[in-house]
Amino acid sequence: MIMKRLLNIILFFCFYSITHGQISLSSLISAPLGNLFEKDATIWKKSIKQNYVLYYYKDADCYELEFEDVPVDNFGKAKVTFYYVRNSLANVSIYFRTGCCQYSSMIQIYRELDVYVKQKYQAKVDTIGDEHELWNKNIYDTAKKICAEFDKTTLVAHSNSFGSDIYRTSKLKFADSRSILVSLAMYPSTPTTCQAQIGLDIYNYVTLELMGAVPSKGYPTVIERRDNVINLIEKNGVNVIKAKLNGILDNQEFIFDTGASDVTITPDVFLILYKAGTIKESDFIGTTTYQLADGSKIKSQKFILKEMKIGDISLNEIEVSVTNNVSAPMLFGQSAIKRLGNYRIDFNARLLILN
Repeated sequence: MIMKRLLNIILFFCFYSITHGQISLSSLISAPLGNLFEKDATIWKKSIKQNYVLYYYKDADCYELEFEDVPVDNFGKAKVTFYYVRNSLANVSIYFRTGCCQYSSMIQIYRELDVYVKQKYQAKVDTIGDEHELWNKNIYDTAKKICAEFDKTTLVAHSNSFGSDIYRTSKLKFADSRSILVSLAMYPSTPTTCQAQIGLDIYNYVTLELMGAVPSKGYPTVIERRDNVINLIEKNGVNVIKAKLNGILDNQEFIFDTGASDVTITPDVFLILYKAGTIKESDFIGTTTYQLADGSKIKSQKFILKEMKIGDISLNEIEVSVTNNVSAPMLFGQSAIKRLGNYRIDFNARLLILN
């Protein structure tokens, strides 16, 4: 009995190993296919700290548990989805994304995954199609060109796939001789940009037949979600948070500064917002004076920012000051922090967790 419990503990940490907020790729590839949804999904939700959405497809009786921005070893952040058919885990997918112009970044991820899968799992490649060499720049350039020709007004709702390899793992590693499908796809992400995607899908023959028997899934129902976790980035010893301003200016980096009274932005960022018409004359609320660390004082324009979005959280009507220096770091200060309510920071995982 004691040995059985010890074995279960060891297996748990093998399958669901996480270090400093990261999940290991091996734990995803080794996910116990066939596990029942009720128990398995609960473990993943507790193990992976990122936000998730749980979908249910009534027509097909399928569940999809989808996590965004999951740090996977040193490969970067990925979208991780667990697909349950007839209450059993049938497929795990891991998608790493890069900008469409970041060929070198995409190739680095692919090559590292290629070596990892071949060496760790003694996997052999069964190639499908003629364009299987995903590291071939000609394939990538073709994908990029076609992606650029998508209808930018309607944003075509599907991606174009440009090659895939199937790795079949050694039976010495898995009794079910599972397969790992590695693929490259390009898809439109905004009206002016595309993204490249390196994807891994893990399945075996039993779960493949299970998925093949599923009818059209139809439209899903969101039955559960967690959206109170926001990623922090460490830069030069400080925590940085990314925000979207007034719905138009995305991925703006702010230092999370509890000692700053206001949110501050640089003059160039202010100018973009102003010229876009998202800041009106009525939004200005005068000037304020700040004392710097060296004792000197500066005056700054102050206005009301209509929306500051961090993750899935929208903060409205935020007091913001404009710095006098385009090189100054932008600060996420108390005028925004106090809107978050109770929160805590997981410094190991680099997460801002809202209670």
